[in-house]
Amino acid sequence: MALAITFRNCLSTNLFRDTVIATIDSGAGNSAILCSGFFQENFKSSAYQASKEPNFLTALKKLDSLKTVGIHNNIWLPSYKKFRDNLKNSGVNITAYYKKGFKWHAKIFILLRDDSPVFGIIGSSNITANAFGA
Repeated sequence: MALAITFRNCLSTNLFRDTVIATIDSGAGNSAILCSGFFQENFKSSAYQASKEPNFLTALKKLDSLKTVGIHNNIWLPSYKKFRDNLKNSGVNITAYYKKGFKWHAKIFILLRDDSPVFGIIGSSNITANAFGA
């Protein structure tokens, strides 16, 4: 099994986002799980929408299903729901969960083929402008 460790040292390049999108786009899997403590979708009047990242929606629509799990606190709940709704309204088959009592902070991406994992990322990147955007 291969293992890669990456660090972001350039704001204009986002290996985490690019790898998530490229992996989904590859066709290696037919479903995915995306977990984060924070999903940024117009949070506190910000214009940033993670769902609008280039090629993200196009890749997600190729999946049979996407499950998301979050969030760290209830302040982020409206943003998480908006992220879910924007994906759903764009044609993504998404099921969104959040941990009762919140405090979810794991950042995980798993690509699955027929419920078996084929690729995974465990890291410190949330689905926010600073971590998922360029």
